[in-house]
Amino acid sequence: MSSAPFPQSLLSVMPLLSLIPLLGACSEITKIQTQNKYLHATLKPGTGFGDINLGSTSLREITAQLGRNYKRNVKGTSISECFEGFCKSTRAETITLNYKQQGFLFVFKQRYDQFRPEPALPLQEIHVKCIKQDCPYQGKTEQGIRLGDTRKQLQEIYGNPKRSPTNTWEWSYPRKGIAFNIDHKYSEPIRDRDRINTIIISSKR
Repeated sequence: MSSAPFPQSLLSVMPLLSLIPLLGACSEITKIQTQNKYLHATLKPGTGFGDINLGSTSLREITAQLGRNYKRNVKGTSISECFEGFCKSTRAETITLNYKQQGFLFVFKQRYDQFRPEPALPLQEIHVKCIKQDCPYQGKTEQGIRLGDTRKQLQEIYGNPKRSPTNTWEWSYPRKGIAFNIDHKYSEPIRDRDRINTIIISSKR
């Protein structure tokens, strides 16, 4: 007994079906290449890095470039503004997208008096950090500072920070639009060899 001929319609579809795993692999490779691009991009104080820029790159564009493998966090806050002695407080939310695997954290703010759809919110801050002893980001600032560099190297290039006498772990340079978190415990003495574990890019103030 002869078997029925294989339907021609299925024969024409089968080559296309065999391409699906390849297309998925290509998509994954493209995503990894995109992420690697940012892992080596130069950090520009007060501006951003790569094609990600403060004030213009939206939340939607961040997720389009880096994917949706992030942890989202929302924290209620308030914004106080004063003009000619009159101050008002506005309710707001701070929204963060934490791409832990890459060591990137992106900060957005939602004001209730200027409500915008969340995907359209503009980027406010970029945190590039180490995860314990692992620092995925291998780039550097325009001035040549990297994650893992020492307090002494930082001071030699950026000078003394704007900080309180008791704050030994965050060195901030608001006029430049950059800050650094240093791996230091309050119970320990300040040492030149203390190392940078986070770089924060923000608007110049």
